[in-house]
Amino acid sequence: MDPSGPLINRPARPYTDGVSTLAKQAIETIFTAFAVPTFLVPIVWLGVKLRGRPVRTETALVRNLTRLQAAYAISSALLVSGAVLAWIGVPVERGGRPATLLVWAVYGGANILFATLVLQMTSGYGNFPDGELKDALFLRFLAIVALQPITTAGAFSLLYRLLRLVYHEKFPWPDVSPQGI
Repeated sequence: MDPSGPLINRPARPYTDGVSTLAKQAIETIFTAFAVPTFLVPIVWLGVKLRGRPVRTETALVRNLTRLQAAYAISSALLVSGAVLAWIGVPVERGGRPATLLVWAVYGGANILFATLVLQMTSGYGNFPDGELKDALFLRFLAIVALQPITTAGAFSLLYRLLRLVYHEKFPWPDVSPQGI
């Protein structure tokens, strides 16, 4: 028997923290990792339409997808390795404005590449015959989708360091209370 008495008449705690700051930061980073390229897809689509040269052959589409995937992997590697260097103590902030502009350019380029890759996969993947090539392209695409939040986190980490920023919550989180649940 519990000596503290029944739980029915005990008042609920008025406030609990709910989500930790690290979890909030992770949620915001993952949201941003996919929201930014999503907003870029219509712009990329318009650019492809204005360019006026659609990719019609399977070989050309495979070549384009492979190039996009390689370029995205390189930009992601640059951002993540830069964040690791900053994390281990390399004074990246000494790069000043040129380093900041470079990180913004690589981050923007990575998002444009991701949006282009999503657009190309959406429009052409279904036309490939079943087989190893289709499976390999899809697995590489899934790896890039999984890598996108890590790339965004690397870019944010570098930009926070270069701009000498401190993480602040971007939107207020509701207080979690057991009352009314």
